[in-house]
Amino acid sequence: MKQKMLLVLLFIILTAVMFYPVFLKGRIPFPGDLLLAEYQPWKSYSYNGIAPGGVPNKAQYFDALRQMYPWQSLVTSIIQKKQFPLWNPYNFSGAPLFANIQSSVLYPPKLLYLILPQHIAWTILVMLQPFLSMLFMFWYMRTVGCSKKGALISAVSYAFCLFASTFLQYNTIGHILYLLPLSLVCIEHLKNRFRISYALFLVISVSIGVFAGHIQVWGGFIVFILLYTLIRLFLDNNPKRIPLFFGIVLLIVFGIGISAVQLLPAFELILQSARTNQPYTFLIENSLIQPYQLVLYLIPDLFGNPVNRNYLLSNSYPAKSMYIGLVSFIFALCTIWSVKKNEIIKTFWLLFIIIGLCIVRSPISGLFYRIPIPFLSTSSPSNYIFLLSASLSVLAGFGIDAINKKNSAFIIRILLTLFSVFILTFLIAKQQHFAISTKNYIFSFGVFLLTSAILFFQLHIPKARILCIGALLILTYADLFYFFHKFNPFVPTSYLYPNNSFTMWLTQKPGYDRVWGYGGAGLQENIASQLRYYSSEGYDPLYPKRYGQLI
Repeated sequence: MKQKMLLVLLFIILTAVMFYPVFLKGRIPFPGDLLLAEYQPWKSYSYNGIAPGGVPNKAQYFDALRQMYPWQSLVTSIIQKKQFPLWNPYNFSGAPLFANIQSSVLYPPKLLYLILPQHIAWTILVMLQPFLSMLFMFWYMRTVGCSKKGALISAVSYAFCLFASTFLQYNTIGHILYLLPLSLVCIEHLKNRFRISYALFLVISVSIGVFAGHIQVWGGFIVFILLYTLIRLFLDNNPKRIPLFFGIVLLIVFGIGISAVQLLPAFELILQSARTNQPYTFLIENSLIQPYQLVLYLIPDLFGNPVNRNYLLSNSYPAKSMYIGLVSFIFALCTIWSVKKNEIIKTFWLLFIIIGLCIVRSPISGLFYRIPIPFLSTSSPSNYIFLLSASLSVLAGFGIDAINKKNSAFIIRILLTLFSVFILTFLIAKQQHFAISTKNYIFSFGVFLLTSAILFFQLHIPKARILCIGALLILTYADLFYFFHKFNPFVPTSYLYPNNSFTMWLTQKPGYDRVWGYGGAGLQENIASQLRYYSSEGYDPLYPKRYGQLI
């Protein structure tokens, strides 16, 4: 029990250090800097002596500004009036609120909003995402026989992988990510012996995943745990594998049944929404990961970063957020040596390949996306990058255990191969005049050289093994810390939709009349939900098609 308490304390410390602006500066993880710099009416006012529209900002998370935070504010206020938040009267001349899924009305941890100020509850839920991901990934890794140091690097790599970091302040997707390792723990125990406690945890994980607020990520999570169950049972050659598989499937179906209270109205809204399939050419050329973009596993900001206003790719930065840390990626590659000896390693390489074939551009994915599959055709394949990150993070944990003198030649070949990739990437970019960020290239190359030096030292001086592993764990955390803070804004609470003369007039003068702005007087859609004025406009991926036709 004492060791478990110390472990929880370690994860609390790692989370607190990552979120140090909250504790040391009293800031909140929210894109208020973007609000004051880019959105009317705030950008027409001066704040802290800064000229109007001049607030320095990272230009991230406009969805959090215009959807997640305003919807949560509205949901909380309706519940406090002892009503159920079925309807949003402020956008689109009225629109579904509960059915849009992302309002995540039934997600249990959101009870915090009823007992704490919204910005505090928001901050706690943001921090809860990586904390629980670390905790449950560590638990899973120990369940399948990984060492403590391996489990720790898997936990950190998964919790703070670039995908998790770039979607952190949506405050929805990360609440599904932590359910993945928890579900895998349950499946591991259930495939050996049926236990009511683990069956219950699996059912709850599946249902809570729906309530967390992102149907596409939840769909990827369900497919992944089904594939995992199938592969694990058949690799085990368990004589009861067929009834066990269908038993686990039944538990998943039961969890889906519980969540039907959210799924049924959501499906009804989806069928009546204006959302359509993505054009095939756009999906293949932009939404899928292009083969040359796989180099982002080594150099995540090779093509720039939107924070620095130098992002060069056509699709969004989060849609290419594959990075799990350079050290962890190298460790994952080291498990290729043990793929035939370890069934967990074999399982996750199979999962990585299967998922990769679906979201990396290839003849196979090209054929796959010609099929008009519901939800898949209207979503972005990049939503499933977290499945690749989870697979590599698990492999990284086993990789750190696999490094020893017996496979030193294999590890050195991996390092030489990656060194060649770094050099070739730079030479090809310069030769073909392909735009890359040289500064970001140098940073990642430096991390690679430092990692290689520590590994080389460990392989040739066995007595320094513990010291080297400690250095690699610290380097992993520091690497992910850098990209976490490069992308994520932390702002003073005064940046949270501050009142000014216009917002005060806007919320009092119109009464029940609809408000619409023209030209420079236009306000961004959905701000109405936060300020509580009635707008004819709105912003929601599932807005009703008939209203769009009317407008």
